[in-house]
Amino acid sequence: MNSREFSVTTVITSYNKGPWLAEAIDSALAQEIDDHEILVIDDGSGDNTRQVAESYGNQIRYFHQENAGQVAAKNKGVELAQGNFVAFLDGDDRWRASKLSKQLAKFKDDPEVGVVYTDRLKFRNEEIVLASNKLGHTPREGRVTEFLIYDMFVPFSSSMVRKSFLDQVGWMDPQCPIAPDYDLWLRMSTVCKFAYVDEVLMEYRTGIDSIGTRVKSKIEYTLKIQEDFVNNYFDGKFPYRKALHRAYSNKYRSAGNFYLSQNQNGVAFKFFLKAARHSPWELRIYKSILRSLIWKPWA
Repeated sequence: MNSREFSVTTVITSYNKGPWLAEAIDSALAQEIDDHEILVIDDGSGDNTRQVAESYGNQIRYFHQENAGQVAAKNKGVELAQGNFVAFLDGDDRWRASKLSKQLAKFKDDPEVGVVYTDRLKFRNEEIVLASNKLGHTPREGRVTEFLIYDMFVPFSSSMVRKSFLDQVGWMDPQCPIAPDYDLWLRMSTVCKFAYVDEVLMEYRTGIDSIGTRVKSKIEYTLKIQEDFVNNYFDGKFPYRKALHRAYSNKYRSAGNFYLSQNQNGVAFKFFLKAARHSPWELRIYKSILRSLIWKPWA
């Protein structure tokens, strides 16, 4: 067996993640595997990211680029990667020591597996906010397109990918500034299997990035990602029609709930109607429609 057949590159990206970057790097260095390189891609940070990264000397490879966004930073990491597998870690998240070894075992079991992900927890200021990703998502394995179209269940910093499949689908899309990982997983699902390690091996720090509050943009971009995927890969004729209708219905209902929270009842009503067209059997949508007609915020 080629000694580098199961070599791994960890790509850590940082844009002003200096205060937490050492934790991310330390967690990557602590991994229980042998053939492992660590890249830190600094996306034009204005904080101490460079100083933190360079303090590790030759334990890591550091690359600085002018600020170009998260997709460009992650793609630069893939471009520089020398491993046959690539694991992604955001600069404010961290791993548990057995993460990569347990993921590699899944890859060794099946050459058709292109993505292995794990369970995660969310924390803020060292307090656990959500103990398991499974509380909000159902993990899936094998050919997952049917399930992925309506549920984004792959936490990005938990993922490891087989680089040959990643090269096949063309890395991350620079034209997708929001939810680029969801777009990537949909495309990856057309060429490979997914596998899951049923254990919390990644810890996601929440409350750092403002993107989490940009609900409207996230909903709109996710809808666009789904629609573009169906049109580009299936010529608009998605084979899992029930799953697709459920996906659109969920997004339109989420948009309706957002506008309802902003006291824009008329806009919310229109989104709830769109949701009902895709899932006319769901009672909760009609309850939402009723809320948009009569709901008034507390003074």
